[in-house]
Amino acid sequence: MVDGDLSSSLSARVSRSHAKIDVLLWDLTDERFGVRHAEGGGYFTPTSEAVVGFASDPVFRNSRLIPFGSDEHFALFQDAASRFAEFLNGLELFSSVLVLGVPHSDRVDVNGVIAVDSVLTGSARLGNAQFGRYLNFLSERLGFALLALPHARVSVDSEHKWGLAPFHYSRKVYGDVLEGVLATGRARQERDRMNMSAPPRLVDRSFAGERRLFTWGTLSDLLDSDELAPGIHTVRIEHGMELDFTISGPLGDNANVPVFFTGAISEAYSRAPVFVGAGIAGELGVPYVSFADPTLYHAPRPLLGWYLGSEFGDLVGSLTSILDHIAEVSGCRFIMCGGSGGGFAALHFASRMNHLRASAFVWNAQTDVLRYGWSSVDSYLASSFPSEYVLHAAHANLDEWRLGLGERSVQSSLLEPGTIAGLRNVLFVQEEADWHVQAHFEPLLRAAVAKRVSPDRWRAPGDVVFVLKSWSGSHTPPSRQILTGALRLFLEGRSATETADGLEGLEW
Repeated sequence: MVDGDLSSSLSARVSRSHAKIDVLLWDLTDERFGVRHAEGGGYFTPTSEAVVGFASDPVFRNSRLIPFGSDEHFALFQDAASRFAEFLNGLELFSSVLVLGVPHSDRVDVNGVIAVDSVLTGSARLGNAQFGRYLNFLSERLGFALLALPHARVSVDSEHKWGLAPFHYSRKVYGDVLEGVLATGRARQERDRMNMSAPPRLVDRSFAGERRLFTWGTLSDLLDSDELAPGIHTVRIEHGMELDFTISGPLGDNANVPVFFTGAISEAYSRAPVFVGAGIAGELGVPYVSFADPTLYHAPRPLLGWYLGSEFGDLVGSLTSILDHIAEVSGCRFIMCGGSGGGFAALHFASRMNHLRASAFVWNAQTDVLRYGWSSVDSYLASSFPSEYVLHAAHANLDEWRLGLGERSVQSSLLEPGTIAGLRNVLFVQEEADWHVQAHFEPLLRAAVAKRVSPDRWRAPGDVVFVLKSWSGSHTPPSRQILTGALRLFLEGRSATETADGLEGLEW
């Protein structure tokens, strides 16, 4: 390794073997040693092996150390990385690169029990602070795919063969890295990933089964179509992000059509996109539209994404355009439906579709993503905004994240006046024992200036109705009778107030 560094052998090695490379894994760990500038010109890395082997050599003794993290070192790194990117593009290998953005950690795994090691804390924080701008440059500026694991999922191994260090990880971490590597290799084999910087997509394309599968090369291709047939539609947005949605049947003869958004998924789900709503719509005998959240199929895989999108494409704008197009070609109006994180998405898109008078029916919905459980938010941010994530500490300030997401036009809260003003004909039902009451339900009540009209009901302008009931004592949906009953009334064209009235006497 030291000989290769001194002879600058990387380019030659990659050129010789580029046809055999499925994944080019890029780990910046040894950058922490900085570089030494030789007296006669050129640079080399003072790794432990180099120091031991060449400490007495004049080339080493007469060289000048340029410390890692210094502005001089970063400038050299930017220049070298840019030239390396051009070199890889010339070999059509750029899309095979996966840069490791695994954070340094002070969380030590001792036989499955995690404990913070205060001795590692300082070095872990310093390492993350120093590496951040290097990883950000590779991802944000040069467009390399970056695997940024969330801090909450990273730990180091107390029995690691190379000793205890903030970057000597536990087996679970290496398993997550392996999943990303394999997904990158599969993507490379399946299709051209040139100029795609999105994380590897963990999707098994056999998920369609007997349903017709339509693939749209670009969003414009879909929007130029005269009709959208029943089946599963996959549309390429940009930078490798793909959006899947299903249409269950002809929509043209239906004045109101439910649109479903999923909430959290479990680790047990397959790699097929998750579409919800089939059961409820089937009971009612109506066609429906259901969108899968593409951010749930990145590696590392988050379990909740709120349909906010990522740095790799404008999911919200694209999904809104698709809804507009469906309404235009079918003549229908929408009833946005979802619970929990899917409820957030339903309210969000209902507010954006107010020109079509879209209604919404939600239960136990989140209203501020960054006020949700941090482990879920952390996992989502690492997967969807890796180049931003590597710049933040393990326990990032929420205001910093809100500002950063806002600069990317990502709306993480429904409490903004413009969003609330766009809501029309909405029924929001909430389990009173759920912690969401204080964190999400009541803040929206206040922001919407809702007035109490009965002991368990509030009403805001635009016929936005809030109902607080007890049905399970936890964060679970109301009964099937309530779900189908409310949706049936909306399908009949009833208002949110009339729908809430129609639920009286039903079993919650």
